Amino acid sequence: MLHDSKSKRMLVAHNVPRGNWGGMARLMESIHSELESFGWKTDYFTADDLPDVGGKRFQRYAFTWYARRRAREAFLRGEPYDLINIHEPAGAAIVLGQSRLGSPAIVAMSHGVEQRYWELRLRKDPPGPEPPSLKTRILFPLMSLWQSRLTLKRADHVLCLNEEDKAFLVTRFHLNPERITRVFPGTGPEFPGVARRRSYDRPCNKVVFSGTWIERKGIRQVIEAFSVLAGKYPSLQLGILGAGMPAERVYADFPASLHSRIVVHPLLSHSDCAEVLLDYDVFLLPSFAEGTPLALIEAMCTGIPAITTATCGMKDVVQDGQNGLLVSPGNTAQIVSSVELIMTDSSLRQRLGRQGASDAARKYTWRAAAELVDSAYSGLLNPVQSMNVR
Repeated sequence: MLHDSKSKRMLVAHNVPRGNWGGMARLMESIHSELESFGWKTDYFTADDLPDVGGKRFQRYAFTWYARRRAREAFLRGEPYDLINIHEPAGAAIVLGQSRLGSPAIVAMSHGVEQRYWELRLRKDPPGPEPPSLKTRILFPLMSLWQSRLTLKRADHVLCLNEEDKAFLVTRFHLNPERITRVFPGTGPEFPGVARRRSYDRPCNKVVFSGTWIERKGIRQVIEAFSVLAGKYPSLQLGILGAGMPAERVYADFPASLHSRIVVHPLLSHSDCAEVLLDYDVFLLPSFAEGTPLALIEAMCTGIPAITTATCGMKDVVQDGQNGLLVSPGNTAQIVSSVELIMTDSSLRQRLGRQGASDAARKYTWRAAAELVDSAYSGLLNPVQSMNVR
């Protein structure tokens, strides 16, 4: 179906709360807010729109059907969507019922291909994240993983967040590379705005981790590395941002003797988060799997030297030794030595921090991300015109 390019109405359906706080929500809302200047008209269907019945597990599995109902109602009103952006694990009902929704273009948004991380969890050779429980091994493929596969294979276009995911989609799911656009998150002005106030000459004794406090983010390695470093450097402190759970649950993962040297920060505004990052000297994110983490880009924009893992979107952003340091996933010893290297070399700390801030502020803006997405969307609604442009 050739869509009316003058309409440009779309539904963005992701099963996360709105509010521009979490990484997924911020990427979803920030990019599509920018797209308004390109003439797009956006409706959202999110976790906030689900009926309060059945509990979170039921709502997670039912999200795809509620999103489909929203699109179907619009079609029956005579206001069909030209395009639907649906999160990868929740797109089955959308891609299977496309014709009953007015045949909108379907774009699957992956924040990290589910199949890739699932296979990583199933690996028996460490280092790696904890393997799933028997219950998860049974339920996850039956309830969720098949939706991800179906959505990615049946969608008209896929947006993914790193080059490894893009290669996986081509080699394992046999998608045409022209059906895939690799996008990235951006950052607000609060984060680069504090970079000029960063000092690299003060004592380096504060490390910060930013991310949800879950296994996939490498929290075991954070705990192990800080325990080793704290024993060698009595003044060293650890900050934790955006844990997404009560502070007492985070503290419980550390030896009690270290609790006084750890600060678990509450939920912060973007400007407050930037100020807190300015107070730290080393950023640490040892994730096993990500899309491209917004937390990494925001931290780099503040001028803090970053240590992260050589995988997924992290290695797309960080060039080892140039604008940050890369370590092997799961390698606690490399984390310890990298933190020590930055702590003891102020010139390296300054060089990595300043180059990271320059690269992140220049490359990763919401406007630049929106331009990529607009190109992908417009190519779906105006395929003939898009081919002529190419």
